[in-house]
Amino acid sequence: TVMIVTDLVRAFLVAMMAIPGAPFLALCGLLVAVQLAASPINAARAATLPAIFTADGAAEPDDRYVVASSVSNMSYQLAQLAGFAIGGLPVAIHPSVALLLDAGTFVASAALIYFGVRPRSAPAAKDGETSRWLRRISAGATLVWRDRRLILLVVRAAWAAVAMQTVRVTVGTRVRAWPSRTRGRGSPRAKRTSRPLSMTAF
Repeated sequence: TVMIVTDLVRAFLVAMMAIPGAPFLALCGLLVAVQLAASPINAARAATLPAIFTADGAAEPDDRYVVASSVSNMSYQLAQLAGFAIGGLPVAIHPSVALLLDAGTFVASAALIYFGVRPRSAPAAKDGETSRWLRRISAGATLVWRDRRLILLVVRAAWAAVAMQTVRVTVGTRVRAWPSRTRGRGSPRAKRTSRPLSMTAF
């Protein structure tokens, strides 16, 4: 239920971004809301995957879980590459078309989850589970910060994330300014096109 509702909410938010003439700040707010809505579905997916490969009465998932997790990660990366490769086609038609297609992918995802995933109840919390979880987090953080190699990996990952966001903001800003230079600075048509185009770039 969480994954279906979240996908439908994101589909609605992205479809709202495709409305011509929407204020740029409103588009930025919608984009932030889309990103925030990704957290519940990521958590639900992470909890559902081991549940699928855990036999009734078993405490841990079987060996298929490792393979399934790897396939899931590979599929995610391949989907991103495919999006980069073919995403320019709908943008060339009109940025709003690209955003509406993006909204459609969320609807398709919700449909696949509804028809393809059997509902599962959340696992019951065990006594002391919260305290054990906090101890695991603390132990993991201590392990990382005591090893310079692991710290270097964390710094590199953080730097890569910052660099990626910087590229997105830079591209989005330049794309937003592009119609003004090509179709007449400050024209209404340029503004209507630049706003959804910049959201597509983000």
